[in-house]
Amino acid sequence: MKKILERYITTPVENVEHLDQILEFAYKIEKERNELAYGKPVSETILKNQIHLFFKLKELVENV
Repeated sequence: MKKILERYITTPVENVEHLDQILEFAYKIEKERNELAYGKPVSETILKNQIHLFFKLKELVENV
């Protein structure tokens, strides 16, 4: 994933702080995206967990 990302950013991936955490949160969010968007209704707990992951990701990205 980092090799692909290198083509789209202007700084070396080694210089991006918390990149592994950012990619981990993004993966977890994306993994459930189709089920949340197109699947059957999910529990409030699952939805809250995804929202929490999004805000953790947002905080990391804004503070890099």
